Amino acid sequence: VGSIVDYDPVHRRLFFWAVDGTSYLLDVASRRFTRTALPAMPARATAFTADGERLAVVSNGGLSLIDVDNGKTIAGPRLGFESVDVSGGVVVAGDRIGRVHVLDALTLEPVGPTLSSGSGPVQEIEISAGGDVAMARSGDAVRLFDLASGVQLGRAITVPRADTEEGSALRPDGKRLAVTADAGLAIWNLDPNDWARGACRLAGRDLTHDEWDSYIGDLAPFHATCDARS
Repeated sequence: VGSIVDYDPVHRRLFFWAVDGTSYLLDVASRRFTRTALPAMPARATAFTADGERLAVVSNGGLSLIDVDNGKTIAGPRLGFESVDVSGGVVVAGDRIGRVHVLDALTLEPVGPTLSSGSGPVQEIEISAGGDVAMARSGDAVRLFDLASGVQLGRAITVPRADTEEGSALRPDGKRLAVTADAGLAIWNLDPNDWARGACRLAGRDLTHDEWDSYIGDLAPFHATCDARS
């Protein structure tokens, strides 16, 4: 079995690539393997569409959208891609020069802003279950994006390179990020409410008027910030 595996929750089946480039489906209920009609290829990344009928595949030939049942290419290939994930009606794919593309899940045509994720290949892409946040990993930098606006959420998270194969995973609700690093597995808390509570515990007080003017400004009227969080 190869290292690329994806799960189709609609039909309750696992899709995976064998080391020779052939692909198979495993029915979870019957535990029956069947070889797919997809042509053999050196795939780098795959992701099922929401209905489980199509598969977004990144291979040496580029990014393609393939019908799982008959193996026919529906859209693509589009060259220069390294990683892919799918949520709802969009495909989010990372290319070889640090860009993240938001594409239609039927045509692979652009439907959202092109996001910048550094200068190197985007090795990993993952979208939260709600389809609102995307994680992109390029080398030792992990970035989070709001997909609707295309805005990067905070600064890039720097992760020391691991001696083993790199890997990242975004929790379905988008509030935790797990990454492999040189010291093992690191988990980042991405929940802003937890950040605020932590800041209150460290400071032991509310914001001053000057701090409010500097960091909050006209976004909200001045009020106590920590009493309800401590």
